[in-house]
Amino acid sequence: MFLHRFLLAVAAMSTAAAGAVAAGGGRVTSGPRPTGALTGKIVYVHGGHGYTADNQGNGAWTTQRPLLLGMVEDLGNKDQMDFYVDHLFRRGATIAPLRPVGNQENEVVLDNAHTAVTFSGAWQDGLGGVYFGAGPAAGGPPSRFAQTAATATATATYTPDIPAAGLYPVYTWVAAGSNRSPDQQYRVRHAGGETVVTVDHRRVGTGLVYLGSYHFHAGRGGSVTITNASKSPGAVVVADMIRFGNGRGDIDRGGGVSGLKREDEAGLYWIMWHVRQTAGVGPESYRVTDVDRTATISLSPRYAAFMNNEAIGPLSDRVFVSFHSNAGAGKARGVLGLYNGNNYATSRTPNQLLLAETLSRELNDELGSRLGEFEHDWKDRGEDITLDRADIEFGEINNKYIAGEFDATIIETGFHDNREDAQMLRDPRVRDAIAKSCSRGLVKYFHEIDGGQTPLINPPGEVQQAMAQGSVPGAVTLTWKPAPTGPYEGDPATGYYIYTSTDGVAFDAGRRVAGGGTSTHTVAGLDPGRVYYFRVAAANAGGRSRGGEVLAATASPQGQRVLVVDGFDRIDRANNPVEPYRDGGKVERVRLHAGNPRSTAVAAAKALDGATQSITVATCANEAVASGRVSLDQFDAVFWMLGEESGKDRTFDDEEQAAVASYLAGGGRLFVSGSDLAWDLDGLNHGRSFCREVLRAEFASDRADSLHVVGVDDAPYSWLSFSVTGRAGYTIDSMDVLSPAAGGEAVLCFGGDPSAAAAVQYSGQHERVFVTTVPLEAVPEEPAAALIWRVARFFQLTE
Repeated sequence: MFLHRFLLAVAAMSTAAAGAVAAGGGRVTSGPRPTGALTGKIVYVHGGHGYTADNQGNGAWTTQRPLLLGMVEDLGNKDQMDFYVDHLFRRGATIAPLRPVGNQENEVVLDNAHTAVTFSGAWQDGLGGVYFGAGPAAGGPPSRFAQTAATATATATYTPDIPAAGLYPVYTWVAAGSNRSPDQQYRVRHAGGETVVTVDHRRVGTGLVYLGSYHFHAGRGGSVTITNASKSPGAVVVADMIRFGNGRGDIDRGGGVSGLKREDEAGLYWIMWHVRQTAGVGPESYRVTDVDRTATISLSPRYAAFMNNEAIGPLSDRVFVSFHSNAGAGKARGVLGLYNGNNYATSRTPNQLLLAETLSRELNDELGSRLGEFEHDWKDRGEDITLDRADIEFGEINNKYIAGEFDATIIETGFHDNREDAQMLRDPRVRDAIAKSCSRGLVKYFHEIDGGQTPLINPPGEVQQAMAQGSVPGAVTLTWKPAPTGPYEGDPATGYYIYTSTDGVAFDAGRRVAGGGTSTHTVAGLDPGRVYYFRVAAANAGGRSRGGEVLAATASPQGQRVLVVDGFDRIDRANNPVEPYRDGGKVERVRLHAGNPRSTAVAAAKALDGATQSITVATCANEAVASGRVSLDQFDAVFWMLGEESGKDRTFDDEEQAAVASYLAGGGRLFVSGSDLAWDLDGLNHGRSFCREVLRAEFASDRADSLHVVGVDDAPYSWLSFSVTGRAGYTIDSMDVLSPAAGGEAVLCFGGDPSAAAAVQYSGQHERVFVTTVPLEAVPEEPAAALIWRVARFFQLTE
């Protein structure tokens, strides 16, 4: 009964806090999307293949490439495309994806005639014959348009009923036309605030244009508003369709629908679905054969050329890039950029060799120089980085379909039938490096063909050693260290963006902080005593970096000070989500936001915030402790979050071990959570004496037999019982079993077996320690709050 009352109290405090924060003034309610070196450039992107229906046979759905070495090319190509889209968006590009972005299987599609779309100001029914939706025959307008104005006098607001909270890609569908505004404005209102995106529909349209991916709460709290505000008088803005999310496949080609996520189907069906809902656009826009496997070859260049309005703007402001991986009898390795022309010169786009060579050179040289960083060293192919086959012309980049409107290449990212390449292509760090180098190559390509108008500037790398802590009531001060610069790291920052959140998930549009040499900023106007969450991104004229770790801080310097240390740096294929393959076996997916979401501190901060109002939370990256920038001695307790950090990444390096040992010797309180900490420190002897004599635990075994955790009888946690879940955002596939050491006491165990300790605590003459191999972020929210409340009492942080 006491625990039930406690949890109700925590829930009540959280609800009250949410209401108070919503009324606060510390967040940036609206701001622009990132701009950079690719602002004004249109990039048509594709990931080749995908599940395809055998529509000339039994209609069965199969991939075009088999499962090999844990990966399927059809799915890996799509995963690579997502990493590329992220880099392009942060560099300012306008993106037209020929397969869905992300992995959101929910969808809401709102045509302008939908009851969830409201109009204000002077709008007229569209006059053209090309539009998305049913049109007048079904009682709805084909599209609507408004004349541009210096300030918004007409708006069209699309308000979806989001079925479940999550990250949703948002797209617009508007027919391209020469009378369109070059800066049609979309105001995307998401759970964190509002982001403003502009699209030049004179040059691109009549298909989906990507507006970014944003976190939405369930229900009708989000929206997209099209306004007629423009810097170009005498033009029009058009309101037609807005899509949220991707959905699941529902096209039947003779053997029933696939039932798969649309992202896993070939791009053919993504385009087919939308063309079928569109007036004035026929299948000839993307195919000339009814054989699906054949149609997928030329689908993407055909529809990219259909979306592209070549009459407005030069070839040098648009491009097409598709990703594949290769096969070479298991022996070949490395990257290839593909081009045409061996058989007939007209199959090659105007600067195709330059594009293929520039992107593949960047990829080859960057990964080839990063020796020892990955599971294997990259195969440096030297000058052998492009391919024009003598036996065929590559259909996906054939100028026959593009007609010189833009250049096009395929990047073969590696050889999926080679063990080393396949393992690297399943590593998120490698996929990200490929996307980054191809983005950098794209900047160089545009610079070359547009006479130097595209600046040769690349976004900075992520900030390092970041920290957030309350400074004065109602304010949080953030500090950081700029990222290293260099050919592959990025160019120097000229400023920063600080993103703020009230829940650690949905972030606002970002607060601009000027000055590349800036290393600290105070966010004021917050509600005193409430916990806020932050991310810091570096920026320059090339674009923005990703935000770093999520930092949590109470907007007050008062109370007992608790530091949450984010020590989870591991990003590799071991944490990839694994999915069943339709034809048997299992396939690894390499997703942008999976494996390590960089939000390990959120669970601890939320639980601490609910445990007692007398605690003030601060957060830092573990590197800030190792470097000496943050001293543990100034805190009453330290919560060190390790996630699935393990042997290669080191749970505690030598500097961190020394800092923690010194802190505890002075009477500190330490909570440590990490699935492999004992294996790393004790099992691999990366700190055996530290593990046994400081953390008071020994390594017993590498994998617990149960995911259920209960309190040990007669321990202060005997009432606690929970099962490890997927709340962490990554797969929890093993947790060390502990044995108490040097006076430690087992307080939690796996599966009710008191000899299989899941947590050990120690109370010494001065210090107190609680160590668990259950990542706190994998514990359901209510038992996590209860556990931390009890630990806070053990640490004498609350009564």
